[in-house]
Amino acid sequence: MEHKHIGLALLLIAVAFMGGCFEKEAQDHVGTTLSLGLKETIVPNNHLVLGDIYTDNKGMTLYTYARDAEGKSNCQGQCAIDWPPLTVEDIPIPPENAQVTLGVTVREDGRRQVTLDGKPLYYYIEDKNPGDAKGQGKNNEWLAAEIP
Repeated sequence: MEHKHIGLALLLIAVAFMGGCFEKEAQDHVGTTLSLGLKETIVPNNHLVLGDIYTDNKGMTLYTYARDAEGKSNCQGQCAIDWPPLTVEDIPIPPENAQVTLGVTVREDGRRQVTLDGKPLYYYIEDKNPGDAKGQGKNNEWLAAEIP
């Protein structure tokens, strides 16, 4: 009987290890790890104040910038420090049954930034915890990525 418990424990460890092999990670500009691969890049979230918005898979609010052109980021330099882009190494994965299109645009620095219906997505440096939305309405140019 003892051998069965050891065998089961080894099997569970192997499955846990293999699961980690299928996940890739990318670092965004502020150091938050965005898990890719089997997880969705963005997820729908019901914010208590803002309503239905998209966040990353860790619950961090994502924003769009009014000065961006379709599929092109106009947030560079200090702007990109204050508003770090959501970047990926692979193809972004949309939420199940999403009525939106996820894509990527290549930034001036060569990183691949996620777009939502052609609009580049960003974090806000002052958002420290899941659910924070301190960038909402900032300078009348930044809006949380709303779910249509």
